[in-house]
Amino acid sequence: QHLDMILDLDQQVKRIVDALKTNGIFDNTLIVFVSDNGGLQVNKKTAASGHRSSGGWAGSKNSPLEGGHRTPFFAVWKNHIKPGVTDEPAINQDMLATFAALVGTEIPADQAQDSNN
Repeated sequence: QHLDMILDLDQQVKRIVDALKTNGIFDNTLIVFVSDNGGLQVNKKTAASGHRSSGGWAGSKNSPLEGGHRTPFFAVWKNHIKPGVTDEPAINQDMLATFAALVGTEIPADQAQDSNN
């Protein structure tokens, strides 16, 4: 079931990327992809394959441990974001202020007070 969902998600993201490229707007599009809380619990078969859904951190989804909160975060923007991997933490609440700054929009002082660019 989970693998089917991942396969379908991959196919749908490809459709979006293909449409952006077909319409000539892929190079000027920021794509952000992030998961919700933590990875799934690892079963014996998954662990034997070497897969670590929580990136090696203890815990998983719904756990108070670090692995219950860390998630993948992907951002792609051709000619703006250098491809690579970082271990620097990011928090989703900062996306609002960051995106507002990218498009030159000010956020009212009484809104999104916990969001930082």
